[in-house]
Amino acid sequence: MKKAARAKYAQWEEGQKILLLTRDAKLIHLMKIRGKPSVFHRFRHLEEIRDSYKANDMEDAVEQIDRAFDVKVVKQEAWEATKEETLKLSMKNARQEIQYPHQINHLPDIYRGP
Repeated sequence: MKKAARAKYAQWEEGQKILLLTRDAKLIHLMKIRGKPSVFHRFRHLEEIRDSYKANDMEDAVEQIDRAFDVKVVKQEAWEATKEETLKLSMKNARQEIQYPHQINHLPDIYRGP
């Protein structure tokens, strides 16, 4: 049974993820037999398979976290650059619309510039 389960989870990536999501939980199956009390049967072989994937998955998880952090930093930098460019364009357009210097006092502070 252990070999069959290992082969099943080796081919089924989603199943591997499901096993990893159980973390350190005991994996049990409730066996019901008519006329007898129910029995909990522990699936130790699945716990062993999960533990073997945990060791391999830790390295992958660290790499995914590093990549996600790098992407987040790049997105934040791009957003800030875009925000700055938008503000510069807004100031430029506001200055072009003003024909007389005395009209500058009627604009919000954000458009006045240096």
